[in-house]
Amino acid sequence: MIFESDWGPIYYDVSGPEGAPVVAFTHGIVLDHTTFDAQVAGLRETYRVVVWDMPGHGRSFPLPGGDFSFSVAAACLNGVLDEISADSAVLVGQSLGSLVSQYAAHVYPLRVAALVHVGGMPLHEGMSPVAASLWRAFLASAVLIPEGTLARWFGRERAVTADVRRYLERSATNAGKRQFLKLTQAYLRDLAAGIPEAPPMPSLIAYGEHEVAMVRKASSRWHAGAPESRLAVIPEAGHIANQDHPEAFNQVLASFMEGIVSDRTTPRAKEPVATPA
Repeated sequence: MIFESDWGPIYYDVSGPEGAPVVAFTHGIVLDHTTFDAQVAGLRETYRVVVWDMPGHGRSFPLPGGDFSFSVAAACLNGVLDEISADSAVLVGQSLGSLVSQYAAHVYPLRVAALVHVGGMPLHEGMSPVAASLWRAFLASAVLIPEGTLARWFGRERAVTADVRRYLERSATNAGKRQFLKLTQAYLRDLAAGIPEAPPMPSLIAYGEHEVAMVRKASSRWHAGAPESRLAVIPEAGHIANQDHPEAFNQVLASFMEGIVSDRTTPRAKEPVATPA
């Protein structure tokens, strides 16, 4: 399906029973809605499941109405929810998708029932000077790296399973190096700007056991400062934990969703979700 946004056509797909609680998934940088195929299959019998391609990604490429930003992506997500007449939704975001979900929760708080982060970073913290310096160095060196080498690096760094690595490499190749770097620059600009405070919704903060140290530490710190949060470590998984180990991630997600749907008025206990075996 296509939503005609102010920034160009936005692709989305919706499945599951009409009238059921809505859960909307937002993918990572240069990826697309197929990142969440295993989650759609696991949830669509019970929930109204929405997947979409962010502006400048997948079937929502190119972006004729301007450059990518968190505000543009959040407005497009809000528009997709309008299209399916969803009063509110649980927003699930992977990496860049987590940042967009947080921005959407900041701008459209009544639209968001809860947040699920997979390999995400706390947007309200902005970016540390050390991280900013490392990213600048990466962008400067990436200009000199051949496109194929950059795509292979992207796959190796962010996933642990062969199939997911191939998916990431293919996605980066399809986007092209120019678009990859353009999106990364926008990501860093908006991450540095941040938001004033953490969205107050219940949240699940998940990351893979092989995630990079920066994300692991940020996730633990994030959880410690969020009274209505749960923390989950997905075994045998990297940055794209929902794809590396979908069975374990789906188990954690289903447990969190059941709690949100059964009683949205009761604060979530600030304690870790049991790590799946």
